[in-house]
Amino acid sequence: MFARTASEYFSRFSGEIRWCVEKAMADQPSQVRFWSAFGKPPPLSIDVTVATIQGKIAEVNGEAMVLLHSRSRDIYTSVQTLRWDNQNLLATVKGSAEHIIDLQKRNELLVEEIKEIKQQNEAMKTASERTFFI
Repeated sequence: MFARTASEYFSRFSGEIRWCVEKAMADQPSQVRFWSAFGKPPPLSIDVTVATIQGKIAEVNGEAMVLLHSRSRDIYTSVQTLRWDNQNLLATVKGSAEHIIDLQKRNELLVEEIKEIKQQNEAMKTASERTFFI
């Protein structure tokens, strides 16, 4: 955006200089205007400066485009890698969630089994106390 704005600014400035030169040429005798019509007037130093600046801006713009494309490619590659990693993580999370559900069910069964064993233990304890005191 800067390159375009700078180019337009210097081009406009160059056009104003040309207008001043043309206006000055209009005040010249007709013979000078006649010869000027056949040949290109000598370039003004500002025209060379403008052309140089426009060339440099074009180089900078071209290099910026190359770097942007390179950066864009790197970002695209990173996004693809992250998507792949994300899919793997989702599969891992899904597998872990299923494993957790299985462990919770097993834990509930073990808790029930422990309760039954405690009840059996209590029953055996009371039975042994009765037989011991009899």
